Amino acid sequence: MLMQYGRSKSNGELALDYGFVEGHSMGSSIRESLSLTLEISETDRFADDKLDIAESNGLDRSVQFDLVRGQGPPDTMLTFLRLTSLTGADAFLLEVCLHAIATHIVQLVGEMGSCTSRN
Repeated sequence: MLMQYGRSKSNGELALDYGFVEGHSMGSSIRESLSLTLEISETDRFADDKLDIAESNGLDRSVQFDLVRGQGPPDTMLTFLRLTSLTGADAFLLEVCLHAIATHIVQLVGEMGSCTSRN
């Protein structure tokens, strides 16, 4: 039996519509990569804290990652997934991260202040 899903469908469309991606490209580069968009859910009770941490690392609430065959997922994707999956007892880590960010900002402001006071 042969099932045809359409040669023009990208791996993203196959993943979304059918739950799988094609393992070989049959001469077409359209299925060599997959774009995946992940986001911090607005219903997550820690969404604001997670968004603060994401933004401090140059990411937004919604981020698109390109997955390319033969390459591992981007490090930023793994970091984003870890951040979005923090719940319950693990959420205390968010406060630690926010404290570290706030401390860094205060240190930077202090250094800037000492630079401007010398002028």
